[in-house]
Amino acid sequence: LRHRGVFSAMADRFEEAAASIERGEEDALERMTARDVTLAAYAFAKLGFYTPGVFSFLASRAIDIVRDFTARDLQMLTVALARARHMDEPLLEAISVQAQRRIAQFNSESLVMMLRSMAYFNASHDRLFTRAVAQLPRAILTFRPIDVTTLLNAFAAAQVHSAALFDIVTPFVLEKAPMFTPGDWLSALRGYALLGHKDDMFLSALGAHWLTSGLQLRQLCAGMVACSKLSVTGPVKDLVEAAAQGIVVRGDDGISAVDCSSEAAAQMYSSLLLLGHSADEGDVGRFVGQLAERLRSDEDLASALAPATC
Repeated sequence: LRHRGVFSAMADRFEEAAASIERGEEDALERMTARDVTLAAYAFAKLGFYTPGVFSFLASRAIDIVRDFTARDLQMLTVALARARHMDEPLLEAISVQAQRRIAQFNSESLVMMLRSMAYFNASHDRLFTRAVAQLPRAILTFRPIDVTTLLNAFAAAQVHSAALFDIVTPFVLEKAPMFTPGDWLSALRGYALLGHKDDMFLSALGAHWLTSGLQLRQLCAGMVACSKLSVTGPVKDLVEAAAQGIVVRGDDGISAVDCSSEAAAQMYSSLLLLGHSADEGDVGRFVGQLAERLRSDEDLASALAPATC
């Protein structure tokens, strides 16, 4: 950070103000406006230069003037809190109440960013998600594919289950299907999978439009995992074909083997087994067998895998 000294001095000033106010003394920073607090919090969080003292002061000031924040201010402040990992339940509750009152003032990007940041704090009980669904028929008219996939994954992260959400989102996906990139389709599939919602219309559109050949290996792994969560086999053959093209190599002895990390191999192997594939059936079965050989060749497999994969 080029201007670390400047931000360090600003942080000291905020902490001095907090101490002065605590002693009952007046301080000029007590007159910070809602916009001042928003920009300060966002700047510190975005540049990665923040301390608990800075955000404690800004949070205390924000609560005092929370009614003055615009919808855009509320979104930026919540994003800043999430980036700084600053959990302040009274402030988040106050922000949620004000966001519900101003729900119609959010544009598409601000709304989904707001929900994603609230999901970071595990706000699954928050009524803001319910209000957002009620507002969605109007708001979704200006959504881009990335907005709707971010929305889905915000609900998934918070584990907020809403049938009404899919009644609105699925028709949007069908209408905008040609505009979705391969990455957008993957993100949408993950959202449906994490929420445990198996939607035949969505899966039909996915099968017709999803081009998996341009995806990276980590994306292909994520796609197989999502398919296994929904017990969907339709896209699997294309995912396996795309993965095999990138990681299956033929050795000097003429035998083909998988060349990838143990983590990736384990994710794909377990997902394919959960979908009922075995090593004795066609191209997918051959790939399953190659993945099994790759895993057996790792003498220190347990330490190479993430806990979730284990």
